[in-house]
Amino acid sequence: KKLWTRMTRMMIQTTTTRTPTPRTTTPTAAARTATTCRRLRPPAPRFYYYRNTTTNQQKLIKGANASSSTSTTTTKTISSNLNAKKKSLSKATHVTENQLKEMSNLQAKCFFTPILGPNSPLDQLSMFLFQGDVDETLLEKFRYVKQDRFAPLAVMKKTNSENIMGGNKTKEGENDTGNIVGVAEVSVQRDVLIGRSIMKFKDLEEANSEYAYVSCMCVDEEYRKMGVATELLRESENVAKKWGFNLLCLHCYEDNIPGISLYKQLGYEELLTDMSLKSPLDIILRKRKVLMCKDLI
Repeated sequence: KKLWTRMTRMMIQTTTTRTPTPRTTTPTAAARTATTCRRLRPPAPRFYYYRNTTTNQQKLIKGANASSSTSTTTTKTISSNLNAKKKSLSKATHVTENQLKEMSNLQAKCFFTPILGPNSPLDQLSMFLFQGDVDETLLEKFRYVKQDRFAPLAVMKKTNSENIMGGNKTKEGENDTGNIVGVAEVSVQRDVLIGRSIMKFKDLEEANSEYAYVSCMCVDEEYRKMGVATELLRESENVAKKWGFNLLCLHCYEDNIPGISLYKQLGYEELLTDMSLKSPLDIILRKRKVLMCKDLI
């Protein structure tokens, strides 16, 4: 006991530094007792704090590993869901007359620009009128399908249009409501201004010569960045070749950077960016269109 007390006093004297203060008064008995008890108390072992620090660090490392594994699992789940969605999509096909309503609904949903908000009465009325105009215009264009001057294309989900129940496949066009996820229109057009621009890109007989044109292409927001637009353009090129055209043109807004980069990757080139390509709505919204063409030979 005495040896432990001496060692403790020596450790306290060597580890603590005290500034000497002049003693003006004689300390009382209680003060002397408190000072003695404080001196006799053994110092806390330092390795205890280091051990706790190491444990905390190990807990932090374990927590970081757990969070990283959780994020990795989440990423794998998202990628597997995307792959499942991609596999559930069919190749681009021609839209039947029974599917025109669904096609126009998707076009109206993607192309309508709200002014005040989706819940405002003005925008709801505008959406209703816009939907009716899209329906009517699409029905009018559909009359030229048999003349090989108009082709509505769509990418659909396989799950509902090609179900296998007891070994029987459902026919295309039956029970396929809600299957369309992307649409495009291929038509034969003639425009002098565009014809002059095309003449510089590819030899044409006259500026008012006809050319194949892709328009009104849109993809449902849930199925974007899954190759739907690429599939629609691939089928559009096949249709243009089938009609005897060696050139396919389209318009894209100048501020649509992802769209322009996609078209360039697929071989389209910019030909014209002009104010004359603006519609009244484009003038109001201050948008400018870019004419892009691809040589199919």
